[in-house]
Amino acid sequence: MRKVIQYLLSWGLGQDLGPGAPGRTIFLDSVDRVSTLLDSGLYANDTVVFAPAEDNDSEMNPHLSEIQGTGHPVLVRYRGSLSNLGDELSIGDFTIEAQQYATIDFLTIAGPTLVRISGEDDFGVFLRDADLAKEEGIFSPFLTHPMTQLADLCALGGTHACSGPDRRLTVDTLGAARTGPFGLTIGTAGDSLDTLTDNYWAWRSRLRTPGSGCPVCLGEVLANSVQFSGHAQRPWLSRYLYALDALRMARARGFTGLNVSGFAHRLCPNLEHDDRTALDYSASHTKSPLLLFNDVDALLYDPSHMKQFKLGGDSARIAEMILTCGVKDAAIPASKLFGLGHKRALSLVEETADQLGRAGVFPSSRHT
Repeated sequence: MRKVIQYLLSWGLGQDLGPGAPGRTIFLDSVDRVSTLLDSGLYANDTVVFAPAEDNDSEMNPHLSEIQGTGHPVLVRYRGSLSNLGDELSIGDFTIEAQQYATIDFLTIAGPTLVRISGEDDFGVFLRDADLAKEEGIFSPFLTHPMTQLADLCALGGTHACSGPDRRLTVDTLGAARTGPFGLTIGTAGDSLDTLTDNYWAWRSRLRTPGSGCPVCLGEVLANSVQFSGHAQRPWLSRYLYALDALRMARARGFTGLNVSGFAHRLCPNLEHDDRTALDYSASHTKSPLLLFNDVDALLYDPSHMKQFKLGGDSARIAEMILTCGVKDAAIPASKLFGLGHKRALSLVEETADQLGRAGVFPSSRHT
């Protein structure tokens, strides 16, 4: 069942979920589309199709364990829905809700919840929450809860990759195919993957502006101009989404009351940086590690591998300097903080960077 949930979340988020990521995931709103899909060639190896259970199904999904590592297509039956906001989907004992973003402050978290942007009002609230995190360091308790996930991340973060129709598809009751429930129509259930992919890229090439998110996956409910405006003013939105991931993982591990370095807080309060040296929000460093800290603990989160490491106090401070200034320039604040000469401070910074590099946290380019 864990693998099934991974496929379902990968479809909802529009993102691969780390090592061993799922193959193609197709979500059908109607059982009537199963036969059409089987004839289209989309139901290939490593594909999981979620389809509604039929009324006469006495035993749903008796072979779910076969999804693990077989390389064969699998049909998973569900009850309920995820396409309509407020709906609940169940597969055996597992249930997950789909909720509208603007309502999350009024909801009680009862179980796994997928939060969707369903229009411009939702997107506006999302941007407001992101601004609050950036300017005051306050993150939504709902969005950082381990049981919640934001859907369609590629449309929300300017540098988040979109998995596209090769990895996820939604087919509604009329047979229209989309990458997500609120996405632009890119074909029908009977179309080949080549046709759907060509149509997807045609929409994307026509509508996407550099620095903005995927215009396809929420294109039915979010005007391209509104999306672009929001992203153009906030080149750090993908960084914000990774910060939510980091806080969510930390809460699941029992860490609370954490600040995120670069979001109105610094572990080293006098750390000096400017737009030339600050790496926190630049697009080329979106997936650089994030430092989380409170008065007791410090954690380093690696978005590329979705891993988290606990650091000691001095290592955490040096890591923050590296993340903010780069290795060479980090020697300046390190020298001031630890009362060392520049050469010794640089050696200390490089030693810490090497240790983190061997742990797989910093890419080799960080050491230059």
